Amino acid sequence: MATTALTGFSMMSLLSLGYLTWDVMSPNQVENEPDQIFGDTSPTTLQPPHIIFIMTDDQGFNDIGYHSSDIRTPVLDKLAADGVKLENYYIQPICTPSRSQLITGRYQIHTGLQHSIIRPRQPNCLPFDQVTLPQRLQELGYSTHMVGKWHLGFYKKECLPTRRGFDTYFGSLTGSVNYYTYNSCDGPGMCGFDLHEGESVAWGQRGKYSTHLYTQRVRKILATHDPQSQPLFIYLSFQAVHTPLQSPREYIYPYRGLGNVARRKYAAMVSAVDEAVRNITYALRKYGYYQNSVIIFSTDNGGQPLSGGSNWPLRGRKGTYWEGGVRGLGFVHSPLLRKKRRVSKALVHITDWYPTLVGLAGGNESLTEGVDGYNVWEAISEGKESPRLEILHNIDPLYNHARSGSLQKGFGIWNTAIQASIRAGDWKLLTGDPGYGDWTPPQILPGFPNGWWNLERHTAPRKSVLLFNISGDPYERFDLSEQRPDVVKQLLARLVFYNRTAVPVRYPSEDPRADPHLNGGAWVSWVGDEEEDSWDSVYQKKNKDWKTKLKLSKSRNTSIRSLAAETNCCENQSSCLCSVAPGGCVYVQVMTNASDHQVRCKKQLPSGLVNVFTMKKEKVTIYGAFRNRTQFFIYNGTFKITNVERNDSGLYIIEAFDPNGVLVRNINVELDVQEHASSILIPASAGVAALLLLILLVLVCYCVCKRNRKSGVETYCDGRQNGTQCYGALGGTVVIRVTNSISTRFKFSKNNRTLFSWRRHKIESNDGKNKFIFTHTNGTLRINSLSQNDTDIYELITYNSDRIRLEVWTLHLSIQAPVSSVLLVSECLSQGERRVSCSSLEGDRQQYNWTLDGHTLKDTELLAGNHETDNITLKQHVSGLLVCSVRNHVSHVSMEERISTCGFIFINCTISNETHISEWVFAANNTLCIEPTTTPPTVADTTVGKKTTITVSVKPSNNITSSGQNGSSFNIEDPWFIIMAGVLAALVTLLVVGGAVIYVQKKKKNNTPKGTKEEADEQELTYADVMGVQRRQVQQMAEAEVEYGQIQFSHQPRRIVEPTGDECVYAKVR
Repeated sequence: MATTALTGFSMMSLLSLGYLTWDVMSPNQVENEPDQIFGDTSPTTLQPPHIIFIMTDDQGFNDIGYHSSDIRTPVLDKLAADGVKLENYYIQPICTPSRSQLITGRYQIHTGLQHSIIRPRQPNCLPFDQVTLPQRLQELGYSTHMVGKWHLGFYKKECLPTRRGFDTYFGSLTGSVNYYTYNSCDGPGMCGFDLHEGESVAWGQRGKYSTHLYTQRVRKILATHDPQSQPLFIYLSFQAVHTPLQSPREYIYPYRGLGNVARRKYAAMVSAVDEAVRNITYALRKYGYYQNSVIIFSTDNGGQPLSGGSNWPLRGRKGTYWEGGVRGLGFVHSPLLRKKRRVSKALVHITDWYPTLVGLAGGNESLTEGVDGYNVWEAISEGKESPRLEILHNIDPLYNHARSGSLQKGFGIWNTAIQASIRAGDWKLLTGDPGYGDWTPPQILPGFPNGWWNLERHTAPRKSVLLFNISGDPYERFDLSEQRPDVVKQLLARLVFYNRTAVPVRYPSEDPRADPHLNGGAWVSWVGDEEEDSWDSVYQKKNKDWKTKLKLSKSRNTSIRSLAAETNCCENQSSCLCSVAPGGCVYVQVMTNASDHQVRCKKQLPSGLVNVFTMKKEKVTIYGAFRNRTQFFIYNGTFKITNVERNDSGLYIIEAFDPNGVLVRNINVELDVQEHASSILIPASAGVAALLLLILLVLVCYCVCKRNRKSGVETYCDGRQNGTQCYGALGGTVVIRVTNSISTRFKFSKNNRTLFSWRRHKIESNDGKNKFIFTHTNGTLRINSLSQNDTDIYELITYNSDRIRLEVWTLHLSIQAPVSSVLLVSECLSQGERRVSCSSLEGDRQQYNWTLDGHTLKDTELLAGNHETDNITLKQHVSGLLVCSVRNHVSHVSMEERISTCGFIFINCTISNETHISEWVFAANNTLCIEPTTTPPTVADTTVGKKTTITVSVKPSNNITSSGQNGSSFNIEDPWFIIMAGVLAALVTLLVVGGAVIYVQKKKKNNTPKGTKEEADEQELTYADVMGVQRRQVQQMAEAEVEYGQIQFSHQPRRIVEPTGDECVYAKVR
């Protein structure tokens, strides 16, 4: 109890200290003129300024020198100190939304990108009807260039940066790549190369650290462009400091004292960026740009504490709408600033850069008509009041994971289950689930254990409406929604206003054609220019209110999509028309999770309403003819009808109620069962149908077996001590020892809610009959089917026979995904070193350990890394059985590989001119220590210290090898290989039979009178695309963000050669 109290007191003290030292100022307060010397108020040239926009990825509010003491950024600190620091600057919580708003100047509700990010296999990108910032600058005479991370879609070439306004592009198109190999993965086995020069793949750049490589490209642009002839716009989008955490060793060394390994690597990556900005600034001065330039520095979203970032003292993290997720690092440095060396509290949003930069470039207001941003240059340069009064952080109708929420709590004007956030003046309103909402302090604070950095306490609010005064309460500690309902109503009305202008969400399903293995091993555009763009054909503006609907074409291809064997209906809609083929399957998404709700469904018949199903107290009852064909999935709120019949056509009324009986969702589904050419394949042949069913069963079994091989992990902990930390495996079971005696009365609770209680040798209450199982013989409580929602702080209360409390113990339960298969990847470098990386596709809080021939790796065997890092570089002479162990608190998996030397030999001899040579050389190039002999040389693995006059090594090898249980190729000895081969053969047979059936059917149809043919009526459906089951998986991926780079390599490895003659000087950070 003492430790817990001390920790809590320390947290409150730290927050209070931060609050007292915070310079509280209204968002748009006009600042007094500082005492520092102002810059020249007159422009030095009539030419528009050169604009350098630098963006970092996942850099937190506390991850810069002037906000932090443990990361050293002297260059960024100096530029910010001599310019204007933006301390009331807002961005978006994740990558794609921030970048889209920078490029278009529009809120994401006006581009259809309000949900999650653009994933590599999604046919999605910036809307083509949006004029981008670089296109406007081109119109104003600028030369435009982009270097770095794009992450705004690439499924068609029209989506690429060179088609959206940039004269040149060099960088990566996806959201996360390896910093050296530029491989990007979108799930197991779905990896490809991602580095592009213009619209071509830049294969030859592999092996160079991306921060250095991007810096070199910017310097090259500056060196080859004439600053006097044409203004320049460079958008430098570093992938740093996004995961995977990788940095050259020289940057890590200054941070060797940091106890947290992730923070150590993260700090090193920030220092590499700091040095890169130094080199770019030097080039601006060297080539004559600086005096007429504007340098803007911004991050794209908040930091991720799980990966070493820090947003302290702000609340929340990346991916959340707390200040820690949306409050950005930003500053402007320029000789053209009228008032320099100051801090600005003017309210600025990332959409404001569009009109601001267009204005700086000489454009008039007509060029920025319709954008959501404001020209804030006078607020930044002169300290005037910002024209911006409010910010819509977002409205995401597809994310409604709030524990509670209704129109009633939204005063009848807003459904508070919808995730939304808005800032107006000093006030900030959050509805729905804003995301993980704890404060994560820096690791360097005295008295805190190292583990605190990565500790998640899951203090997410239990309310669906939250109100904060950000100017007076910047850390979001005091919810004022109940004290100020008037403000809540005003801001909810603003949400309603913005929602009326929103366009439908653009979040299509993944396209299998995007697989890099089908496109030469790289992530490239996969939809040709001549192919129909499924989005462009249906996504049209119909009026000034941006209201759009999805029209089904009369063409045969579109009809097949609408009448598929599986049809998904009514995604976030109150009514819809759903067309399905006989024998098919229809899904209706009622809500994202129906736990703690009541749901009922009725069908309208001429005689009245009849029950289809009801769900009460998590028990589902199916009625009548639907009993064997209908399911309701509680975990994702999806209603499913299989083997659809013509009699199923009609109106279905679905109602959902919260635990208090309040109606929270009402859906009217008009089900239209139609015969169609696409449905011919199913009833055509009983044999074909049986074959198709067999194929589906095999595929499902394969996926389930592969995905759930770690399920069922059981862990144990003793909960009879206060403050015990317990760990459970995702999908598994945790066994907690709770009592010594079966006669003890106890209660196990969470957030003042009793989950399980035991009294007088029997169960008194059990919140989940299958979830909690108490074994009285040994006093253990089993918690089954663990999920991330089970991560929390629990209370164990014991009583005596008189119901008097004896003890109250707290128990911290953390749920972690078990470590899956381990992948080892090794490659030989140009000087004979061997680089080896170790990764696991799954598993939280992964910890690494390396051994060689049974002993822990020593520093004398390592050139880079240590035995606890995921990447190591072995010295030239090292060989043997290398084992990488990946563990967390719930699992442990190892992978071993026998490695050899890389074809380098150690020569130690005296040549003819009496010169003694003792060094490592490549065996094939050794011409120094070869003496004439008639005896064939012996082949041996040489090691340092052998004294010979003739040394011949093993055959040199530069091959890149990998080993692991999750390889990208099939193992022919794997029984699943045989099954999958059979499945493929069955598919070919099915296609042949199906084609024949369609041909016969069409021939018969052509012989029938025209009058008997049915005419397809043009139908309007409100946009619905995301499948309910898929959506739940996608949201879990987004919450986990996203972001573990999985290292894979090409099947045609290239030898990595260190760059020579680099003009940039990469100094070691001291």
